[in-house]
Amino acid sequence: MPDARGENIINSEVEILSSLDIAHEVVEAIGAEKILAKAGGGNSPNRAAALVKKYISVDVPKRSDVLKIIFQHPDRDIVQPVLTQVIASYLKKHAEIIATWGYR
Repeated sequence: MPDARGENIINSEVEILSSLDIAHEVVEAIGAEKILAKAGGGNSPNRAAALVKKYISVDVPKRSDVLKIIFQHPDRDIVQPVLTQVIASYLKKHAEIIATWGYR
């Protein structure tokens, strides 16, 4: 249920963006090996998803309806693909939730 300023909705969107579900979708799309290559190596999808979740931050500036998404990683070439996939996965998840609840 939205409050007067929509903070509940924004907080829900932040939770979706920073969820482990989204992190796993990112890993599935990009690959655990690529994400972990310069972060200790390996190919564990769970470890890669944990890394994505740990180093993604979603901020909402005061009195704003804008979400600021930051991802930090030792390999600067992986940052943009991860952020692009986070947004794509978020939009997909958002559409699924809207369809489930019957919102438009």
